Amino acid sequence: MKVEFAFVAESAVRGADGKITAEGIFCDVDLFRVPGHLQSFAVVFRLRVDNNDLGAKHVLKVAVIDTEGNIQGGIALEFALLMAATPAKNGWAENFVTLTNVGFEKPGHYGVAIIVDDVSLWEIPLRVFSQGKDHI
Repeated sequence: MKVEFAFVAESAVRGADGKITAEGIFCDVDLFRVPGHLQSFAVVFRLRVDNNDLGAKHVLKVAVIDTEGNIQGGIALEFALLMAATPAKNGWAENFVTLTNVGFEKPGHYGVAIIVDDVSLWEIPLRVFSQGKDHI
């Protein structure tokens, strides 16, 4: 299993046709004050799956990590692949999660990690900036 692409956006929804629509793709977070938080944002990704994973349970974690490796927020979900890959589907699993109230302790570089079964498969870089006075 591997991640083919991933990005963060202000929001994402899945339409009736199964397609994901994402709005407001970003890589910089401008907060008025730091420490601060984002009310919510979406992490959109595509997993390339193998038929060997069919029926097996996996744990997906999407976590915001600071430069020291501390988790600032995230989510963990258990999932199982129930359908085999076909030539039409190509073994892709496109999905998104919405993270809420993620805190940022200081300006700087962060990452949004996509982790499956405790193996980090992808990290999306985020830069956090403070526009106002930082709390001391």
